[in-house]
Amino acid sequence: MGFASHDPGRLVSLIAFGVVCAVAARAQLAQGSSYIYGHIVDPSGAGAAGASVTVVNEDNGFRHVVTAETDGAYSINLPAPGSYKITVRKDGFRTMIRFHVRLDGATPARADFALSLGSVQETITVEDQPQEMLPSRDEVAVYTQLSRDELEKLPLDGRGLLGLVEFAPGTNVVPATRGDPGQFVADGQRPNTNDFTVDGISANLGVSAGGLPEQTSGGSLPVLSAFGSLDSLIPVSSVEEFTIRTSSSTAEFGRLPGAAVSLTSRSGSNEFHAVAGYSFRNELLAANDWFANRAGQPRSELRENSADSAFSGPLWRNRTFFYLGYERVALMDPFTWIEPVPSLSARAASPAWAQPVLALFPGPNGPSLGNGLAQWVGIDSRPAGLQAGSIRLDHIVNQRLTLFAHYSGSPSSNQFGSTQVNYLNFQSWSGTLGLSFRPSSDVVWDVRLNRSETAAQSVWAGATGCELEPLALLLLPAGPNCDELIRFEINGLGSLASGSEGNRWQQQWQGLESVAWKRGAHTLQAGADFLRIEPHRSDANGTLSVIADSVADLNDTNSFWEARSLALNQSTLVDNLSLWVHDTWHPVPRVTVVAGLRWEYSPPPPVTSAQDFFDQTTGTVENEVRPLWLQPYDHYAPRLGFSVALDKSGRTVLRAGTGLYYDSSLSIATDVINGGPLSLYYFSGRGGLFSTYLSYGFMPNLQLPRVIEWNASLERSLTAHDMVSIGYVGSSGQNLIRREVGGAGSTQTNWEALTTNRGYSRYDALVAQYRRRMAKGLDALVSYSWSHALDNASSDAFLLWAGSGLTAASDYGSSDFDLRHSASASLDWTLPGVARGWSLDSILRARSGFPITVLEAEQYAGISFMNAFRPNVVPNVPVWIADPGAAGGRELNPLAFSLA
Repeated sequence: MGFASHDPGRLVSLIAFGVVCAVAARAQLAQGSSYIYGHIVDPSGAGAAGASVTVVNEDNGFRHVVTAETDGAYSINLPAPGSYKITVRKDGFRTMIRFHVRLDGATPARADFALSLGSVQETITVEDQPQEMLPSRDEVAVYTQLSRDELEKLPLDGRGLLGLVEFAPGTNVVPATRGDPGQFVADGQRPNTNDFTVDGISANLGVSAGGLPEQTSGGSLPVLSAFGSLDSLIPVSSVEEFTIRTSSSTAEFGRLPGAAVSLTSRSGSNEFHAVAGYSFRNELLAANDWFANRAGQPRSELRENSADSAFSGPLWRNRTFFYLGYERVALMDPFTWIEPVPSLSARAASPAWAQPVLALFPGPNGPSLGNGLAQWVGIDSRPAGLQAGSIRLDHIVNQRLTLFAHYSGSPSSNQFGSTQVNYLNFQSWSGTLGLSFRPSSDVVWDVRLNRSETAAQSVWAGATGCELEPLALLLLPAGPNCDELIRFEINGLGSLASGSEGNRWQQQWQGLESVAWKRGAHTLQAGADFLRIEPHRSDANGTLSVIADSVADLNDTNSFWEARSLALNQSTLVDNLSLWVHDTWHPVPRVTVVAGLRWEYSPPPPVTSAQDFFDQTTGTVENEVRPLWLQPYDHYAPRLGFSVALDKSGRTVLRAGTGLYYDSSLSIATDVINGGPLSLYYFSGRGGLFSTYLSYGFMPNLQLPRVIEWNASLERSLTAHDMVSIGYVGSSGQNLIRREVGGAGSTQTNWEALTTNRGYSRYDALVAQYRRRMAKGLDALVSYSWSHALDNASSDAFLLWAGSGLTAASDYGSSDFDLRHSASASLDWTLPGVARGWSLDSILRARSGFPITVLEAEQYAGISFMNAFRPNVVPNVPVWIADPGAAGGRELNPLAFSLA
């Protein structure tokens, strides 16, 4: 795999990558494996030095052999989770065998043996007793892990992976908004700071789902389906293990400050296996939408047909294995629309050119709202679909060397909208090659290479395909092109759109090397990870956006706010190099110290055209060709944590940790091809005079955001089958991206949307979790968080007004995604008696609501701001009043707010 670069900084990063890989290989240090360990004693209780320990993977027969140390202790690094058989042999003693020792990817497994005198030909099989649930002493992160058995039992909505993340305390799924893809937040971090990996390879290669798919590159979004789900990552039937870590103090994880979501693909075995499943939903089996029911509307069409299948087995017994997975989802997604539309009298009074345009809005069927508006309530259903497939091949060369290859692909589509419909198509694929080499029993060396690509195409169309032609003819002298993207919005109403939003696609190359070395009281790890993403934008035509302040203003076209942009066909590069070392040290048996260091190098993308930069000396904006942010050579991110077993049994563990993170996937990396967060060069003005001009620029010496996180928790094993934990998690974000308009660099005729480092955040949470492993037919997982997230900007993409005396400090308050209470629970009950073989599975989620931001209007001077302008609260007037349309409901009281 080769990379070409003329940037000295990039050249340095590539040289450093190669040097660290070579040093890591010689030093035999590294990542990504867990281990089985234990003690072997003879009848006197002394350590059985020199005993031979053979560990065999029960699925594929892969064998590992180690020798016990002088005190009878043994440990063996293993590259993959699974079920293992352990055999212990020593001359003069009977052979001991233990089956079904389960190893996962997060915590080591312990298996102790007590030998008895006899012949080595005599065999004693240790009874298969479930391993006691004990808190991990090596993990100082807040983490939740689900095995393939648990994944198969959970009744996920649509079998989607997104439904798994809320099982980790402190994580909450959030809705998407314009310019922000949503997904989920973890520990108060923004939704685009979560790091997804599949088999250790980055899966953050997504563009936004929904209309206007912007380039959110640099590894800030996972690969999404066209309807915003995570199903494009990998079919659920192909997942071996799902792990989500937050507030991690381990240097191996934490390229981004949000959650680290790790998926491991499933391997084949020596036995052929085939499974198939089908699930469906229908509106006849579901309650009516609350808003539709309130408006007296019937249930709309709700259909979900999901089929998944898998086939696996050996191509060459004990050597080569395959696993095929496939998933197909067909949806009819219902929408309930309650929104203002032009009243019949306003349509009749509008000018001739506007009447066919206003006819695109649905006819009112509700009460008058004044100012030429009336209410419309409507329901409809739009189709969406996805196909996801994957294949994994594993080959065992010998006891020291294994190879694997994994390929996945996923086309998906979606439609949404009321009158104008957005047709969205996504394509994604990923191919990974991996090598795992064991030069000795306590060393694992991994190398992985990846090539991935994802693409999105978005088109708005109505019944005739060019409905906004009357508007375009009025404003465009050359006349409209039906492929041209045209948007029309009346303040207070929904928007209309037609035309192509163009094509967006991103390519990824990644090389990852890691080594793990277990020696005595230390488990040393080191790794190097080079990631390159190349985003592309290709527009068919330019864009025209028009905003009218009210329906009455349609009679005066000089009052329109207009935005125009030319077609853009550009690409750029986003690189990231991560180097890390990590040590898990056991100074005494009941104490673990975890320490590590990451070096993150995320150079700014190459810039060949002039960009706007604010000059702090002159107070003006200068157009220059210069890097978007400072070269981050000094981004060292230390991690430190410890755990202490408070009793000899190890059933009570106290742990704490802290770490520094850099947001190395800066979302502004593609401003050079997007022209800002809305994928537009935005001109705003009236009557074509453009009295106000909005452009995008950058503050000088821009830095990558940094976040400090910390946690402390107490975990207790209640019995051999259940465990509970309670803890505190906190974080503080500094230098966060905040886009400000109307402040520095802005004039009356030229507004500058400056990308600044004035954002900051704070998060505090009490988190708790209860886990019960299958016992007496019951398996359970319950997570809860009581938290408060605060910031002065909840997204990199939002525009905030900084004029009229507004400052960053005045915007500080509860985050848009702040949830005070959040709980999730799952229960699996294997039925006894005559119902043997059947089980009942359930999921429960409950949480408080998101904060509500009350603004004077949806937009100011033709631009949508998240903070302009906030009204004052009227004293002694209730904010909430009874909702006459819903028994027991309530609604915001307009009289509780004043513009004065």
